Amino acid sequence: MKKNKKNRLDFLLKSIIIIILIIMIIIIIVIKHNLNPLTKAKKRLSYIMKNVEVIYNETNDETTDKSSLEYERNYEQTMKPIDSNDIMHYGEKYPDGAAPLSRTYKGDLKITNIGKSMYYVVVEFLPEQYEKLRKKDGKKLEKYYEKNSELIEVALGIERRKDFIELINVLKELNVDSLEFESFYIDIDSIKNASTYTSAVLNVKYKNCEEISINMRINNKKHVDMSSITYTINK
Repeated sequence: MKKNKKNRLDFLLKSIIIIILIIMIIIIIVIKHNLNPLTKAKKRLSYIMKNVEVIYNETNDETTDKSSLEYERNYEQTMKPIDSNDIMHYGEKYPDGAAPLSRTYKGDLKITNIGKSMYYVVVEFLPEQYEKLRKKDGKKLEKYYEKNSELIEVALGIERRKDFIELINVLKELNVDSLEFESFYIDIDSIKNASTYTSAVLNVKYKNCEEISINMRINNKKHVDMSSITYTINK
């Protein structure tokens, strides 16, 4: 009897240990999956595509000619969630020039989708890529692109290796330890509407760096598996 009881206890103890190990393995797999850059980018893309209505605050200066370039440059907008469940999670800011871009664009995206995407790209994604790639060139950059092409499509909408490498090479010329976002604005004179997309130039300033210009091609159709906005360097 004592031997049977001991065997049962041993079996129970082994079972408990196995269950604990299985749980630990599952937790490790989940954590690793959530920390994967592609998983994070897909989650952010899903968040970016979530719609939030906004209210525009126009200047109260009645003396300003509302058709003037100066009015366009000074046009301010703030994002006010209609539903408390839609409060922005990442503290996004719109660049100057977002309002005239919104009025020109005729596609499926909301200005919030566009704003969240721009903020994510310049504040998070490009600095992350810079940190990983600032000391890589040539074949190493090509290998990185081949390995991470899906990630790059999800975040930047770039589908050509050449476009990605050109963008990274311009970032590398900034030659700082890290990219710390300072400001950005849309060149309102660059905003152009085409049949299937709207284009604009986004100017970005990182701390202690020269300003860089990024071409944005904002598709009229909303994509769910890759960025609806393609970001390439403005040469």
